[in-house]
Amino acid sequence: MTSKRRYFLFAVSVTITATIGLLYSYSFLPLLWIETRCEDLLTQYAKKAPVSNQIVFCGIQNPSSLHFDESVLKENPTLQLMLRPFPWSREIWATLLTTLFKAKVKLVVFDLYFDKTREGDAAFKSVLDTHQSQVVMGCMFDSLAHGAPTIDNCLTPHESILGTNWEEGPLDTNGVVGHTYVPKDWDGVRRSFQKNDYSLGECLPIEMLMGRAIRKIGRPKVLAACNQRQRFRFAGGPGTFTVIPIQEVLTTTLWKSKYDNGVVFENKIVVIGSSGNWSGDQKQTPFPGLMDGTEVQINILNAMLEGELLTKVSRWWALCIIVMAGVCGFMVANAIKTFPVFWPAIIGGNVLYFAAACCAYNSFNLIVPMVSPIITFTCVLGQAFTPSFAEKATINGPG
Repeated sequence: MTSKRRYFLFAVSVTITATIGLLYSYSFLPLLWIETRCEDLLTQYAKKAPVSNQIVFCGIQNPSSLHFDESVLKENPTLQLMLRPFPWSREIWATLLTTLFKAKVKLVVFDLYFDKTREGDAAFKSVLDTHQSQVVMGCMFDSLAHGAPTIDNCLTPHESILGTNWEEGPLDTNGVVGHTYVPKDWDGVRRSFQKNDYSLGECLPIEMLMGRAIRKIGRPKVLAACNQRQRFRFAGGPGTFTVIPIQEVLTTTLWKSKYDNGVVFENKIVVIGSSGNWSGDQKQTPFPGLMDGTEVQINILNAMLEGELLTKVSRWWALCIIVMAGVCGFMVANAIKTFPVFWPAIIGGNVLYFAAACCAYNSFNLIVPMVSPIITFTCVLGQAFTPSFAEKATINGPG
């Protein structure tokens, strides 16, 4: 390669690399969209988090579709309360908790918000007061409720549930309440969790629901290692976690025959929430279809239990990778002497980088830019073999 051609190739390589680096830095929408789609494909088809055997999903199925035989209702009076309009009497939750704690569950997590006083509060509160070290409950944050964002804007479960024993600090590190908010990315998809609640740029000391659960089971170091906005590895798409309907837990015959008198639940973390689209609590994730909000929460808990938290490389490191792709493209173009090896060089280089990115994701829990480096390498190397480049590089003759 002549010196003028080499100089021209270097100038073009720098221009291409700088352009793609700037587009990446400023989140150029088409490039951001392609990068995000590639990340979602990794989530769908690359390594998934193993499904923890410590978690049980106890689901609330569509209440309007529930039907029981008269004989079953006579044997299990609590089921009669489930035939009423939802939200149900809280006697149901009191009975459910009593049943689960008799089965020696480790922890019960309510992905529910108990906002108002309702029938059965006294019975529910009595069980909660006895087992408050084994219960986590959800709350919502309303930035408009009391004006400026303060701790008072957190809509905790009603005082008829928390009771005087819990008023000291339901939101502190030893508390029982965690926010259920899972943030959306720019495209409306949930891919990460938020450790503490934010509003108008202010961080409030309200930990996430599953952060509370991790503390309750004695693993606070897992939460301490999380970033404020933390990516995590899903265990799979919608329906990965099997749903055990609440009515089956409360049906005596099924409790004995299907769940071996609660042995299935022993030493487990039971997460209670809605199952199905009847509640309107379904979220968009990297997988096709909508996922129950409670199953998203379970995926978060599962990732923390299994050590499947992901790290997306910083923008600075991403730019370094793009620059390295440009350098590699320039070096390969400088080394290639004939056109027949051009396509194998491009394909081989891109396949190697793709394999390295997949290895980083699967083995080191790292998310690196997929598309931008490949575009940079391809464009830099490809430009060296276009007819227009050869003409421009030799217009002044050999150097």
